Amino acid sequence: LQDFLGVNIDRKPDGTIHLTQPHLIDQIISDLGLEDGKEGQPVKVKDTPASSSKLLTKHVESEPFDNHFNYRSVLGKRN
Repeated sequence: LQDFLGVNIDRKPDGTIHLTQPHLIDQIISDLGLEDGKEGQPVKVKDTPASSSKLLTKHVESEPFDNHFNYRSVLGKRN
């Protein structure tokens, strides 16, 4: 069995199993508009905080979210 319900299953020689969902990843990248060269437009890049120990708060100096993707839909696909 190499594929089950969209999950690719790769059995390694050491007995471990590697699970991936490339179709779902591609769909999320598409939803976010992060494909290379989509309609000749450059990829939109936004800085993201990287510290895992920092308490996140609203950044009052930032522009409001511009709804360039469906936030709830993309987050729902992560689960």
